[in-house]
Amino acid sequence: MISLNTAAAVATLPAEQQVSAAIAGKDELKQAAKRVRESKKKQRDESHDEPGAEATDPVKALEQRVAELTAENDTLRKQVAELRAQLGQ
Repeated sequence: MISLNTAAAVATLPAEQQVSAAIAGKDELKQAAKRVRESKKKQRDESHDEPGAEATDPVKALEQRVAELTAENDTLRKQVAELRAQLGQ
């Protein structure tokens, strides 16, 4: 008997590969599932290594946050300058 996760991984393979793995037996089904998982992991790892991959939205969000913090910093600097001016009087 194979696990549900193994069967699900094998089910993502083309029909011919599923049939050949099933004919070869339980151990081959497990190996096929392992290859599928490794392939998916490799694809995920490669997509994280590529510049700009899945980074478009987070980059925009960070740029917006930097702009907000810069504006806040400018406001605080002005307030500090005003308070220093008042203390000097």
